[in-house]
Amino acid sequence: MSTITPQQAITYAKNAGFTGVNLATIVAIAMAESGLQTDVRGKTDPRDRGVLQINSYWHSNVSDQCAFDPQCAFNAAFTISRGTDFSQWATYKNGDYKGFMNTSINPTPGCPWYCQIPTGIGNATVALPGMDCSACQTPATTVGAQVAVSKITDPLSSLLQPLLAALPGIGVKVGIFMFALMLVIVGMWVLLGSNGGNKQ
Repeated sequence: MSTITPQQAITYAKNAGFTGVNLATIVAIAMAESGLQTDVRGKTDPRDRGVLQINSYWHSNVSDQCAFDPQCAFNAAFTISRGTDFSQWATYKNGDYKGFMNTSINPTPGCPWYCQIPTGIGNATVALPGMDCSACQTPATTVGAQVAVSKITDPLSSLLQPLLAALPGIGVKVGIFMFALMLVIVGMWVLLGSNGGNKQ
């Protein structure tokens, strides 16, 4: 049995063309339909195949080879749904997919998986753009901003760790962010100030 991770499913869905809430929806559908197993057939209807359980009767143009290949299956799902209409999937129609919209893949309790996708840079996570992450204790930001902030704050955090260990958890993160922001502002002021002083 071959199973993909939620992060892999997100990558396949993005590559297929899904974005924002539709990307989160199709990944949640895959989780509900197959548990992200790529080589599974439907329990009720063996014509349902692969990670997205694409039915061979209704979608005969999708071969078994494609249905069992996760990237090809997500590509086919994008064509079937036109990126926004998920009515072809039973777990969408009956609402079962919604139970997976709030499934955490990281340890932050109550924070949906699509709000805490690991970046691979330290412990930084990102949210899918356009998603409601208000349930998270520390709302995730979109990819670019979180990665940029983590590149500044991660080194500062390790340098200032002894001092910061005495401060409360959230205060540390806010303090580091504010310090890094101040450094960026001062740096821009110095650069702009030095260029502005050379005007003739």
